Amino acid sequence: MKTYAPRVLAVFVLLSVATIIAGLAVRAWTPAFDLQALQSVAADRAAGLTRLTSVLTALGSLVILSPLAAVAVVVLWRWNRRPDGLVLATVAVGSALLPTLTKVIIGRDRPPVEHLTQVSSNSFPSEHAVQAAAIYLALALLLGRSWPAPWQRVLIGTALVLAVVVAGSRVYLGVHYPTDVTAGLVVGWIWSWLLVGQAQNDEKHVMKSKGTG
Repeated sequence: MKTYAPRVLAVFVLLSVATIIAGLAVRAWTPAFDLQALQSVAADRAAGLTRLTSVLTALGSLVILSPLAAVAVVVLWRWNRRPDGLVLATVAVGSALLPTLTKVIIGRDRPPVEHLTQVSSNSFPSEHAVQAAAIYLALALLLGRSWPAPWQRVLIGTALVLAVVVAGSRVYLGVHYPTDVTAGLVVGWIWSWLLVGQAQNDEKHVMKSKGTG
């Protein structure tokens, strides 16, 4: 684990740079389908679905995700899995910082449609999508690692679905283009998968070295 922190920082920097490049390219390109898809969704809004979506979008907010991640870290700590707890905390913090920092540099304006929820920052990438993708996947990978394989797949599948639901809700509410949330999902999943994977590989190497020592 001694080299884990520098590798995490390297992943954060590289992923941030890749996000910025992608965001600037999308901003310069301004794909027509992006706005067309958003306008099509906005034209078909229904009162009941809007109320439901307003609730579902909160699943990607730090108001929900921060306490959830904190409780999971405590649980992992009590299970004597402190490295896993630290990984989860790192995933959560990074998933909040990365979109916040990169969207300031990218500077993509919010979509020119009615916003059904209040927003104040730039558009690319979606913070809700990054946070939901990263934290739910990390929870599934870390909390379910000792579960039978079928249940692990169920947890991971649920995590992926939750993130996609959150991403879709941001488009429906008119506060993000489809490319914003797509980028957010990809960034969040990569961030989570790499950090958890690196930590678990480190643990395997340690166990192997102890077994041959």
